[in-house]
Parts: sequence; structure tokens; C-alpha cells
Amino acid sequence: MDEDLKQTLEKLVQLTEENNKLLKKINFFVNTQRIWGAIKILIIVVPIILAYIYLPKWLAGFQADPSALLSNPWLETYTQGLTEQMLKNADVKNVDLNNIDPAKLEQYKKLLTK
Repeated sequence: MDEDLKQTLEKLVQLTEENNKLLKKINFFVNTQRIWGAIKILIIVVPIILAYIYLPKWLAGFQADPSALLSNPWLETYTQGLTEQMLKNADVKNVDLNNIDPAKLEQYKKLLTK
């Protein structure tokens, strides 16, 4: 009986060690899932909070001048350069004012009024 009890205890110790290894793995997995869950919540909540704080201040500047929202300094410089280049390349000495294409006339008017 003593030998049987000893084998049972050894088997119980072995199973307990295996159980502890599995529990450590499960604990690690649960803790990592908690961390990732917190990170996911932060990824969603932080931009909402920042938008709530900073967006009204940023948009307040555009209420007075909505065109500033769409303005792009680089694009304005580029189009101005193109306009100047088109006007330089236009042959204004040989222009007959009676035979100007109305579409081109409107195009030149738009370029000059900008």
C-alpha cells in the first residue's frame, strides 16, 4: 500500500507541474489580451478627446474665411507662375480684337482677375 501511495503522489506532483505550466501560459495570454484591449481603447478614445479639444479652435479660424480651408500656398504660387507664363507666351501684338474667340477671351479675363 505504501508503494501505491508513493506512485500516486508522484503522479499527482507531475500533473500539478504540468497544470502550473499551462496556468502560466494562460495567465500570460490573459494579461497580454488586457494590455491589447487597453491599447485598442486608447486608439479609439484619444483621437476623439483630442478632436473635442482642438477641433473647435481650429475650425473657428475658418468660420470667418472658409476659403482658407481649401487654400494651398504652393498651389497658388504654381498657378500664378503658370498664368504669368501664359501671358508671356501670348502674342498680344498681332491680336485682332474683332476676331477673338469668346472662350479664350473669358479664359484671359479669368487669368487677369485672379
